[in-house]
Amino acid sequence: MVVWAKMDSAGLQHGFVAQDECRGLVDKVIFRYRGDQGRFNVVVYNSETGIVSQVNSDVWQPEENRWYQIAVVREGDDYTFWVDGEVRGDQSDEGVLPAAIEAPFTIGWAEGPIAMGGVLDKMLVARRALDEAGITKHLRGGVRGLLAVGPRGLTATTWATVKVSHDQATD
Repeated sequence: MVVWAKMDSAGLQHGFVAQDECRGLVDKVIFRYRGDQGRFNVVVYNSETGIVSQVNSDVWQPEENRWYQIAVVREGDDYTFWVDGEVRGDQSDEGVLPAAIEAPFTIGWAEGPIAMGGVLDKMLVARRALDEAGITKHLRGGVRGLLAVGPRGLTATTWATVKVSHDQATD
């Protein structure tokens, strides 16, 4: 996964993406920045195995209100964390991903209270592990051209329509 992020406070937890029903021991996958630890963190819980897996990056402190390209790549049991095209740590974990998670895929929050404090932009979730060249390609060129789609019916358009309708109704 690759995302551009601008965090407005380095000391908070920032949920980038997640697929989890709620806090606690339910199937989940979370990718976040833990400002209290100064690390990126991937959390996986598999209810079939009862194992919680956590992998962490090396310590890294972002500057507030600065854009960064942040990525985590999982290949087999190995996770590699990237910031602006540079490796910021790798770790192995034998935890098994849940076969299916019933919860929706969320962008900008995890487990309810872990919200992204700042802005996310240009996200890529790949079906394969990206190598250094793939990470660098997206760092330099963004995700333009990968999914050329029109805005009709997409979440951003739908949300904008709902918000405008709601704002007009409450004026």
